[in-house]
Amino acid sequence: MLGGVLTLDADIYLYVVHELRTPFLNILMPLFSTLGDFPSIWFFLFLATAACGGSRGRAAAAAGIPVLLIAWLTGDLILKEVFARLRPFDVYPDVELLTRPPSGYSFPSAHASTSFAAVAVFWWCRPRRLFRIAALVLAALISCARVYVGVHYPLDVLGGAVWGLFTVGLAAGIVRRRELPRFY
Repeated sequence: MLGGVLTLDADIYLYVVHELRTPFLNILMPLFSTLGDFPSIWFFLFLATAACGGSRGRAAAAAGIPVLLIAWLTGDLILKEVFARLRPFDVYPDVELLTRPPSGYSFPSAHASTSFAAVAVFWWCRPRRLFRIAALVLAALISCARVYVGVHYPLDVLGGAVWGLFTVGLAAGIVRRRELPRFY
């Protein structure tokens, strides 16, 4: 069963990089991909939110910046080594990359994990609805761009998104636990 899922994943990747590319998207998608490079656009959005967003903005930044680092470090330094999935351009060298080739393994996508961790923090801290929706769209574009430019499989992106959300859930659980009253 896993073999079938991985075959479908590779087929979708090949379809995207061979059939869906257009001259306009070949310019646009590498730009979205670059927004997720470290330090990502999310770091700067958290700083701007802290400066301009009042108490909710400061809370978002206080939670978001550490969560970004945790999602990135655990995904990039631990999970990628555990799963050791080769990057698609290593498996399919005929694919033209639209960005510089990243080093390391492919699963999970750090761009997706940090993007969706940031979105989850923004939704959790409840800034304006339009901002939350814009952040979600940006996270999806950054994540999908990683497949489009040729450096990740779709499951890498999905796994990264799930890891980012899990990281925020774990952090939220720790924060809530610390806020519980202690009975001695």
